Amino acid sequence: MDTNDLPDSWPPPGDTSTKILPIFPLPNVWLFPGAVVPLQVFEPRYIQLIEDCLDGPGRFVLGTIDEGHETEQLDAPPFAPVAGFGEIGRHDRMPDGRYQIVLIGLGRVRIEEVDSDRQYRKVRAQGLIETGAGGEDEADLRKQLARAIQVRTSKAMPGQPIPAIPDDVPIGRLADLLSLRMPLPHSSLTEIFNEIDVTARAHMVLEEDKLRPLLPPNVPPGQSPDSQPPADPQDPGE
Repeated sequence: MDTNDLPDSWPPPGDTSTKILPIFPLPNVWLFPGAVVPLQVFEPRYIQLIEDCLDGPGRFVLGTIDEGHETEQLDAPPFAPVAGFGEIGRHDRMPDGRYQIVLIGLGRVRIEEVDSDRQYRKVRAQGLIETGAGGEDEADLRKQLARAIQVRTSKAMPGQPIPAIPDDVPIGRLADLLSLRMPLPHSSLTEIFNEIDVTARAHMVLEEDKLRPLLPPNVPPGQSPDSQPPADPQDPGE
């Protein structure tokens, strides 16, 4: 699937409807709009979820399990009320029945669990429309965000050329990109992810940028240099 075929924003302007969607809850994973998340799916209920999605538009919710409940993911752990809505961009079925998929983030959704007639859980989801764009300080915020992204990317990828960031990238997307390049704790990343006012989100992320150390080479984004590795997003740990 060509990511150029994806909509620039979701939900479409004026769409305030809700939809019943499958949810795949994972620990320490946030599906930001535009992000590409590889997943290896092997638990039977989530294999069923993927196969059901592939029979339709190929879209589901990737939820974030609440902090402190990560070890409950084999059961039905609580998840955050704001989640990422994504579309399967690529899938490969393995000989043993597992799936390897690439999920592309489309937007943020507010979710509430509903009854499910399938092995996997379902939620009622409503798309969240970003607000706060076009403020007087947007041009300055854009420069600060772009600069911080380039500095952190250069530190994590020494010696490699870092392309310039296009001027038309929304500041909300820039704030998301910067947040993923910092070793943020669960609570901070959740607060940033939940903020739909893009100006407020940009200020939050820039403030975190002042407080967080630059990642040295070989330390993945989202992980502190002296912390234990987070759950591998390619392994749902089912």
